[in-house]
Amino acid sequence: SRPYQFTHDNAPSATGYSAFLDTLATRRIILDDSTNFQNAATSGTTDKAYAYPTGGLSLTNKFRGGDTITNLTGVLHWSWAGFSGTDAWRLRPVQDPAFNYVF
Repeated sequence: SRPYQFTHDNAPSATGYSAFLDTLATRRIILDDSTNFQNAATSGTTDKAYAYPTGGLSLTNKFRGGDTITNLTGVLHWSWAGFSGTDAWRLRPVQDPAFNYVF
């Protein structure tokens, strides 16, 4: 199930919040596109902004985290991203794009 904010089910607590973040970290996986560029160009060589979700946010077009991906096949590995990166489980697809996603 999708996790709520810590204070949805708990009284504010620095120790409890720290444990909550540790638990959330065990539920995270990154779909890795095998590039080291952040926000890579979407057309040509110039980066441009693009709305997410498609059409931008509104009262009828809401953002929801916790996307679902089906038919994904890839290599799962743990990576240490260095001092400024994200240590995480990463999944690198073996075919591009061989999966379907729903936002």
